[in-house]
Amino acid sequence: LQSHSDVLDSTAFGKDEETGKLVGTPEIFLDSSSSRRKKLLVTPAPVKINAPIPTPSVFLDARGEIHNVRLGGRKRINLLHSHAGVLRSGDIHSNTQCDFLFEGTMEVWCLGSNGETTMTTYGPKSLIQIPPGVPHLFHSVTDTVMAEWWENPQDFQAWHYKPYRQLVEQNIRTFATASKNQPEGKLVVFLEEPQQHLPSIPFLGQIPKSTVGVVSIGLSLLSGFCVGICVGMRKR
Repeated sequence: LQSHSDVLDSTAFGKDEETGKLVGTPEIFLDSSSSRRKKLLVTPAPVKINAPIPTPSVFLDARGEIHNVRLGGRKRINLLHSHAGVLRSGDIHSNTQCDFLFEGTMEVWCLGSNGETTMTTYGPKSLIQIPPGVPHLFHSVTDTVMAEWWENPQDFQAWHYKPYRQLVEQNIRTFATASKNQPEGKLVVFLEEPQQHLPSIPFLGQIPKSTVGVVSIGLSLLSGFCVGICVGMRKR
């Protein structure tokens, strides 16, 4: 697989002063001048990236896995496992992005207002915060386990920063070729969003009818067993 040193040797984009001037500002998303947009190297992410992701679900590919969960009906949190050498993101958000690194070593690239890329290394138990409008890329120096979420997730949207995103897409192809998997990966949806008609159990939330049936039968058998023991003990 492509090593980190190889990745760095291929980053010939140098300083990006045009985009750097707008880092951290709304203009990095809203500039409509086609000529300036080409210089900024910022493009809207494909529709499938900004489309709602079913939860709970897991996206699997040769690079690792991303568990997509939703808490409280609104708060979406991703749990990511990435193999050493994996590059992720290469994008920009209008929301503050927060990441917590549970395990491993992560290098985070961020484009600064001077047009230069700053690379910061984080270890376990690190909280990483990326402000809105800052192009960023994650490089797993070792195998990593990380959680990520966004402030005001209902307004989530991503734009791609071409110099970073091109490296990420090349990294996807490299891992896929090495493992003979498809670059697109596979999304596995475990359970649809809870529906009003599904039964609810306190502290467990709503679960599928088939599961409720099994649980009901199990409880009935257990109740009958306990009653039988009590009757038998009374006869003694």
